[in-house]
Amino acid sequence: MFSGTNRFTMKNVMKKLFATVTLFAFFAFLPISCGLLCRDSCGCGPSPKLQEIRIKSLSVSTVDKSGVAVVATEGKAFDQVFKSIRIDEVEFLAEVQNQATAISSFGTAFACSPIPPKSVNALSLIQVINEKEFTTSNGVVYAEGDDISSLFGVNYFFGAELTALEDFLEGGLELYQYEDLKVGLLQNPEKELNLEFKMRLVFDDAQEFVLSNQLLSVK
Repeated sequence: MFSGTNRFTMKNVMKKLFATVTLFAFFAFLPISCGLLCRDSCGCGPSPKLQEIRIKSLSVSTVDKSGVAVVATEGKAFDQVFKSIRIDEVEFLAEVQNQATAISSFGTAFACSPIPPKSVNALSLIQVINEKEFTTSNGVVYAEGDDISSLFGVNYFFGAELTALEDFLEGGLELYQYEDLKVGLLQNPEKELNLEFKMRLVFDDAQEFVLSNQLLSVK
């Protein structure tokens, strides 16, 4: 009786072993596909190519904190209105393969999001030059032509608080298409100011853009 039972048990074990070996052999010769065995959440295809661009022009608009266009002379609170700088016309250059680490640093990017085209040159300077005399609440007079860059800060549009221009651009800033920058006053002016200025943006290859006739009313 016991020998018959042992043979029956051994037969079951052999069947299970055979089934397991067959299954492993099947997967060993099966081409791996993204839908079946791939564990890469970004997909199993080749690494995306990074498209490089040369900036031909920039555009600027006046927006509120949500990115909605507003009238520049409306007179909003200083931390509720900004100048939004966007890449406008571009020249597309050669694609660069395997730039997995070249992920945009703006806050809304996801690890597997397509990498937007990147400027071949880094932004090294944003200079704000006054175009109309004004006086601050503590009596400081800024004449036409004065450099008022120290009054302004910059960040990615949906990033955190503004950072001083010089600090934010330290070491050069890589710009990505569709990634706006916001420029605004760093501190409360404690009085209504109707500012008129121009912004000068310089890249590390000496390419330069001047955005003139900018208006910004703040209080």
